[in-house]
Amino acid sequence: MAKFITDITLYHGVLIQGFTLKRPKKQVNGMRFRILLVLIYLRLRWLSNNNAKFQRKIDGQELSISFGLIDDDRGRYFVIKDGNITSSIGTIETSDLHIRFCSASYGYSLLTKAANNPLAFAKGMNSHKIQLVGQMHHIFWFAEMSRYLPLRKKKSKKLRSSHNNSSLWSLK
Repeated sequence: MAKFITDITLYHGVLIQGFTLKRPKKQVNGMRFRILLVLIYLRLRWLSNNNAKFQRKIDGQELSISFGLIDDDRGRYFVIKDGNITSSIGTIETSDLHIRFCSASYGYSLLTKAANNPLAFAKGMNSHKIQLVGQMHHIFWFAEMSRYLPLRKKKSKKLRSSHNNSSLWSLK
């Protein structure tokens, strides 16, 4: 909902009192946050099937991780058991690791930038915007696994072929 504010502006030397439209800051609603949690689940499933390093990390783990908001019961939980990852809507009270954010927009921004800034969770905990509840080795395990979450861009075929062909041209 847009808010109107009054202001006084100088227009061609004449003071005019008028209304201008004050645009609200762009905020992330809860739907984007929930969709991001589903995308994280899909990425974890893909990694568990296709990445050998990630498979070794989750092999033999029995862990449940619950994501959500501090003031809301809605969220998503992940269960890692015997190298398989499952997820469902809701939160589990008996979860091994609870990760709660102060707002959906803060959780969205932190989860999308956490791989580039490993101290982001620590800063959020110091400012009381994140609640991490669980044993320390589960928290460190999750921090280690979060580096696998972002997608890596592959080099385009043009760049790879031009790199290989340039060495052939130098031989002629």
